[in-house]
Amino acid sequence: MKKILTVLTIVSLSLFTSCSNNDNNVDDNLVSSKTISNNQAAKSDELTEDELVKQLSTDENFIEYGSIIFSLFENMPNKEGFRTNFNQANFESGKEAYFVELTGYSNDEVSESLDKMNDLLATLYDKYPQLKYNGENKEFIERVIGKADFIVEENLALAGKRNPACQACVTKWKPRMIAATVIGGVVGGASGGFFGAWGGAVIGFVGAGWGAVDCLEAAGC
Repeated sequence: MKKILTVLTIVSLSLFTSCSNNDNNVDDNLVSSKTISNNQAAKSDELTEDELVKQLSTDENFIEYGSIIFSLFENMPNKEGFRTNFNQANFESGKEAYFVELTGYSNDEVSESLDKMNDLLATLYDKYPQLKYNGENKEFIERVIGKADFIVEENLALAGKRNPACQACVTKWKPRMIAATVIGGVVGGASGGFFGAWGGAVIGFVGAGWGAVDCLEAAGC
Protein backbone atom coordinates (compact mmCIF):
# COMPACT_ATOMS: atom_id res chain seq x y z
CA MET A 1 0.00 0.00 0.00
CA LYS A 2 2.83 2.37 0.93
CA LYS A 3 4.50 1.62 -2.40
CA ILE A 4 1.31 2.50 -4.26
CA LEU A 5 0.98 5.81 -2.37
CA THR A 6 4.64 6.60 -3.03
CA VAL A 7 4.21 5.97 -6.76
CA LEU A 8 1.07 8.11 -6.88
CA THR A 9 2.86 10.90 -5.05
CA ILE A 10 5.77 10.81 -7.49
CA VAL A 11 3.42 10.81 -10.50
CA SER A 12 1.41 13.70 -9.07
CA LEU A 13 4.53 15.76 -8.42
CA SER A 14 5.78 14.98 -11.91
CA LEU A 15 2.53 16.11 -13.51
CA PHE A 16 2.44 19.28 -11.40
CA THR A 17 6.02 20.12 -12.33
CA SER A 18 5.31 19.49 -16.01
CA CYS A 19 2.19 21.68 -15.98
CA SER A 20 4.04 24.44 -14.15
CA ASN A 21 6.83 24.36 -16.72
CA ASN A 22 4.31 24.46 -19.57
CA ASP A 23 2.54 27.44 -17.99
CA ASN A 24 5.87 29.20 -17.61
CA ASN A 25 6.69 28.48 -21.25
CA VAL A 26 3.33 29.90 -22.35
CA ASP A 27 3.89 33.01 -20.23
CA ASP A 28 7.40 33.38 -21.65
CA ASN A 29 6.05 33.04 -25.19
CA LEU A 30 3.38 35.66 -24.51
CA VAL A 31 5.95 38.06 -23.08
CA SER A 32 8.23 37.37 -26.05
CA SER A 33 5.40 38.00 -28.54
CA LYS A 34 4.42 41.23 -26.80
CA THR A 35 8.04 42.36 -26.78
CA ILE A 36 8.42 41.66 -30.49
CA SER A 37 5.13 43.44 -31.24
CA ASN A 38 6.11 46.46 -29.17
CA ASN A 39 9.54 46.60 -30.77
CA GLN A 40 8.00 46.48 -34.25
CA ALA A 41 5.55 49.24 -33.37
CA ALA A 42 8.34 51.36 -31.95
CA LYS A 43 10.48 50.73 -35.00
CA SER A 44 7.76 51.81 -37.48
CA ASP A 45 7.14 54.92 -35.39
CA GLU A 46 10.81 55.87 -35.33
CA LEU A 47 11.74 55.67 -39.00
CA THR A 48 13.94 58.43 -40.33
CA GLU A 49 12.51 60.54 -43.12
CA ASP A 50 14.57 58.70 -45.73
CA GLU A 51 13.52 55.30 -44.34
CA LEU A 52 9.86 56.30 -44.39
CA VAL A 53 10.15 57.56 -47.97
CA LYS A 54 11.84 54.33 -49.05
CA GLN A 55 9.22 52.09 -47.42
CA LEU A 56 6.27 54.10 -48.75
CA SER A 57 7.65 54.15 -52.30
CA THR A 58 7.45 50.34 -52.47
CA ASP A 59 4.37 49.85 -50.31
CA GLU A 60 1.51 48.42 -52.39
CA ASN A 61 -1.10 50.07 -50.14
CA PHE A 62 0.46 53.50 -50.67
CA ILE A 63 0.79 52.94 -54.42
CA GLU A 64 -2.83 51.79 -54.71
CA TYR A 65 -4.04 54.68 -52.56
CA GLY A 66 -2.41 57.24 -54.83
CA SER A 67 -3.68 55.46 -57.92
CA ILE A 68 -7.31 55.48 -56.74
CA ILE A 69 -7.12 59.16 -55.78
CA PHE A 70 -5.69 60.28 -59.12
CA SER A 71 -7.96 57.99 -61.13
CA LEU A 72 -11.00 59.63 -59.53
CA PHE A 73 -10.11 62.78 -61.46
CA GLU A 74 -8.23 61.34 -64.44
CA ASN A 75 -11.17 59.08 -65.39
CA MET A 76 -13.92 61.55 -64.52
CA PRO A 77 -16.95 61.18 -66.86
CA ASN A 78 -17.40 64.94 -67.21
CA LYS A 79 -13.86 66.27 -66.94
CA GLU A 80 -14.44 69.31 -69.14
CA GLY A 81 -17.55 70.33 -67.21
CA PHE A 82 -15.70 69.95 -63.92
CA ARG A 83 -12.74 71.90 -65.24
CA THR A 84 -14.88 74.74 -66.55
CA ASN A 85 -17.50 75.05 -63.83
CA PHE A 86 -15.90 73.97 -60.55
CA ASN A 87 -16.30 76.62 -57.87
CA GLN A 88 -14.86 76.04 -54.42
CA ALA A 89 -17.50 78.12 -52.61
CA ASN A 90 -20.28 76.19 -54.36
CA PHE A 91 -18.56 72.93 -53.48
CA GLU A 92 -18.32 73.90 -49.80
CA SER A 93 -22.05 74.63 -49.70
CA GLY A 94 -23.27 71.88 -52.04
CA LYS A 95 -20.77 69.30 -50.80
CA GLU A 96 -20.97 65.78 -52.30
CA ALA A 97 -24.22 66.47 -54.19
CA TYR A 98 -22.48 69.29 -56.05
CA PHE A 99 -19.47 67.08 -56.77
CA VAL A 100 -21.61 64.23 -58.13
CA GLU A 101 -23.66 66.54 -60.34
CA LEU A 102 -20.62 68.34 -61.71
CA THR A 103 -18.43 65.30 -62.38
CA GLY A 104 -20.96 62.89 -63.85
CA TYR A 105 -20.22 60.20 -61.28
CA SER A 106 -23.01 58.31 -59.54
CA ASN A 107 -23.33 58.31 -55.76
CA ASP A 108 -22.39 54.63 -55.73
CA GLU A 109 -19.22 55.22 -57.76
CA VAL A 110 -18.05 57.98 -55.43
CA SER A 111 -18.92 55.95 -52.33
CA GLU A 112 -17.05 52.92 -53.66
CA SER A 113 -13.91 54.99 -54.24
CA LEU A 114 -14.18 56.57 -50.80
CA ASP A 115 -14.62 53.18 -49.13
CA LYS A 116 -11.47 51.85 -50.80
CA MET A 117 -9.52 54.98 -49.94
CA ASN A 118 -10.61 54.92 -46.31
CA ASP A 119 -9.63 51.26 -45.93
CA LEU A 120 -6.21 51.91 -47.44
CA LEU A 121 -5.71 55.05 -45.37
CA ALA A 122 -6.51 53.14 -42.17
CA THR A 123 -3.90 50.55 -43.14
CA LEU A 124 -1.29 53.24 -43.86
CA TYR A 125 -1.93 54.96 -40.54
CA ASP A 126 -1.51 51.63 -38.77
CA LYS A 127 1.72 50.78 -40.58
CA TYR A 128 3.21 54.27 -40.46
CA PRO A 129 2.05 56.23 -37.37
CA GLN A 130 4.28 59.13 -38.45
CA LEU A 131 1.73 59.89 -41.20
CA LYS A 132 -0.88 60.85 -38.60
CA TYR A 133 -1.25 64.62 -38.43
CA ASN A 134 -0.51 65.97 -34.94
CA GLY A 135 -0.90 69.67 -35.62
CA GLU A 136 2.82 70.21 -36.15
CA ASN A 137 3.98 67.75 -38.81
CA LYS A 138 2.14 69.03 -41.90
CA GLU A 139 5.32 69.95 -43.79
CA PHE A 140 6.96 66.65 -42.85
CA ILE A 141 4.01 64.63 -44.19
CA GLU A 142 3.83 66.67 -47.40
CA ARG A 143 7.57 66.29 -47.94
CA VAL A 144 7.59 62.53 -47.30
CA ILE A 145 4.60 61.91 -49.56
CA GLY A 146 6.06 64.11 -52.29
CA LYS A 147 9.37 62.22 -52.28
CA ALA A 148 7.78 58.78 -52.03
CA ASP A 149 5.28 59.42 -54.82
CA PHE A 150 8.02 60.83 -57.04
CA ILE A 151 9.82 57.48 -56.76
CA VAL A 152 6.57 55.61 -57.44
CA GLU A 153 5.97 57.64 -60.59
CA GLU A 154 9.57 57.22 -61.75
CA ASN A 155 9.23 53.46 -61.45
CA LEU A 156 5.93 53.48 -63.34
CA ALA A 157 7.47 55.62 -66.08
CA LEU A 158 10.44 53.28 -66.39
CA ALA A 159 8.01 50.38 -66.71
CA GLY A 160 6.26 52.21 -69.57
CA LYS A 161 3.06 52.69 -67.57
CA ARG A 162 2.95 56.47 -67.83
CA ASN A 163 2.41 58.87 -70.73
CA PRO A 164 5.44 61.20 -70.74
CA ALA A 165 3.31 64.11 -71.98
CA CYS A 166 1.10 63.85 -68.90
CA GLN A 167 3.78 63.11 -66.33
CA ALA A 168 4.33 66.71 -65.26
CA CYS A 169 0.66 66.99 -64.25
CA VAL A 170 0.80 63.77 -62.27
CA THR A 171 4.04 64.73 -60.55
CA LYS A 172 2.67 68.13 -59.50
CA TRP A 173 -0.88 67.33 -58.41
CA LYS A 174 -1.03 63.70 -57.30
CA PRO A 175 1.09 64.10 -54.13
CA ARG A 176 -0.92 67.21 -53.20
CA MET A 177 -4.14 65.20 -53.32
CA ILE A 178 -2.62 62.37 -51.30
CA ALA A 179 -1.25 64.76 -48.67
CA ALA A 180 -4.58 66.60 -48.32
CA THR A 181 -6.41 63.40 -47.43
CA VAL A 182 -3.64 61.96 -45.25
CA ILE A 183 -3.29 65.15 -43.21
CA GLY A 184 -7.02 65.62 -42.76
CA GLY A 185 -7.99 61.97 -42.82
CA VAL A 186 -10.71 60.77 -40.49
CA VAL A 187 -11.07 57.07 -41.16
CA GLY A 188 -14.58 55.78 -40.84
CA GLY A 189 -16.02 55.00 -44.22
CA ALA A 190 -18.00 57.03 -46.69
CA SER A 191 -21.39 56.74 -45.00
CA GLY A 192 -21.34 60.46 -44.30
CA GLY A 193 -20.34 61.38 -47.84
CA PHE A 194 -17.24 63.41 -48.61
CA PHE A 195 -17.52 65.62 -45.55
CA GLY A 196 -18.44 62.71 -43.29
CA ALA A 197 -15.30 60.90 -44.35
CA TRP A 198 -12.68 63.65 -44.26
CA GLY A 199 -14.25 66.90 -43.15
CA GLY A 200 -12.46 70.02 -44.37
CA ALA A 201 -9.60 68.01 -45.86
CA VAL A 202 -11.79 67.37 -48.88
CA ILE A 203 -11.68 71.03 -49.85
CA GLY A 204 -7.93 70.78 -50.44
CA PHE A 205 -8.29 67.34 -52.02
CA VAL A 206 -10.90 68.40 -54.59
CA GLY A 207 -9.15 71.71 -55.18
CA ALA A 208 -5.95 69.86 -56.04
CA GLY A 209 -8.04 67.49 -58.15
CA TRP A 210 -9.33 70.42 -60.17
CA GLY A 211 -5.73 71.52 -60.71
CA ALA A 212 -4.89 68.03 -61.97
CA VAL A 213 -7.84 67.95 -64.37
CA ASP A 214 -7.01 71.43 -65.68
CA CYS A 215 -3.39 70.39 -66.22
CA LEU A 216 -4.31 67.10 -67.91
CA GLU A 217 -6.85 68.72 -70.23
CA ALA A 218 -4.42 71.48 -71.20
CA ALA A 219 -1.78 68.86 -72.00
CA GLY A 220 -4.23 66.86 -74.09
CA CYS A 221 -4.16 63.88 -71.74
